[in-house]
Amino acid sequence: MKMEALYQAGIFSVAGMAVMSVSMIIPVLPDIERAFHVSPTDASLVVMAYTLPGIVIALICGVLADVWGRKPLLIPGILCFSIGGALCAMSQSFEELLVFRALQGIGGGTTGVMYATLIADRYQGADLTKMMGRVMAVISLGTAVFPLVGGLLGEIDWYVPFLLTAAGLLVVPIFLYLPLRPGAQNFNYKRYLIQTRDSLMGNNVLLLFLVIFLGYSIYYGPLTYFPSMAHERFEVSSSRIGAVLAVGSLSGAVIAMSLGRLSALFSLRNLLLIAGLAYAVSQAVMLFMPALWWYMLPLFIAGVGQGLCVPIVNRSVASSAPADNRAALLAVNGSVFRLSQTCAPVLYGLGWTFFGWRGPYAIGLGVAVIFILLIFFFYGRADRKRQEDLKGEGNVLPH
Repeated sequence: MKMEALYQAGIFSVAGMAVMSVSMIIPVLPDIERAFHVSPTDASLVVMAYTLPGIVIALICGVLADVWGRKPLLIPGILCFSIGGALCAMSQSFEELLVFRALQGIGGGTTGVMYATLIADRYQGADLTKMMGRVMAVISLGTAVFPLVGGLLGEIDWYVPFLLTAAGLLVVPIFLYLPLRPGAQNFNYKRYLIQTRDSLMGNNVLLLFLVIFLGYSIYYGPLTYFPSMAHERFEVSSSRIGAVLAVGSLSGAVIAMSLGRLSALFSLRNLLLIAGLAYAVSQAVMLFMPALWWYMLPLFIAGVGQGLCVPIVNRSVASSAPADNRAALLAVNGSVFRLSQTCAPVLYGLGWTFFGWRGPYAIGLGVAVIFILLIFFFYGRADRKRQEDLKGEGNVLPH
């Protein structure tokens, strides 16, 4: 029981690190703008500098985690994340800040892959779905708490939230103690690549990657520009911005914690359609809010979409991969969402540049419609084909 509690504590901690590096920094982006005399689109580079390295690092670490084992990748990743965050707080120029954020992103690219891999190593079936939901609940709570914490710390100065990321060092002793999946003996690269290719081409995996790309884009793209919008329209402090983001994000935790029960009542396709609808409604409502506190409503609705989309995709990808190349497949998934987080500020920044504060939310609404159409026409068709195939084999398609 003690070992299980430590294992879950380690997973939750790593998942929390994955979200704090963005959610806690977003409220202080206006403060970074003023400190370094940069524009909102330039300030969004602080997010991009973190997410961009993870696109490549996630892929590399996924393969190496299967070859070398989990621990030799996870512990250096945590160290890099924590030390990089501390260096960000010491930056003397905007360029230095971006360099140190990239260093932190290298560590984040590792930890962002490993928490899902650790879950899949230990849990299967219904337990896998429940654990993915619980971890998403932790992430959603982090999305709620970290903006508030970041906003409050930002009242002291822009760099203070970065210092808190160094707390990741406290997690290292847990993983030094825990026995994690070791590397493969007599590793066969050719068989490994064939298995990975077959896993990528089967069970809707490529479609799921596109779904997670769009989902993260809808959620994080407009969110990146939310502080700048709030400051421009309402001239509020970073702590108030963080408070609104915090309250609005609680829905993701509630939904994710209920995922086990929801998946027993609804198919994954229908749950993803509900997620797409929540994304669309949230972006549409964003365009018409008259005051800052009203934005808790669309942020709450967006959290419902995120609380459904992310754990469903993670669970589906994890269950599609054999144990020998599980980290590689989840690494591709991690790389895709890092790519989404990296591209989103650019795409939604174009909306801001040409249409002002309403631009990012109008683009988010359009992307949400694409998300819904993709699930409705393609995910459903693939699901029906799988049902027919499995029925012919005498199996039952799991939720």
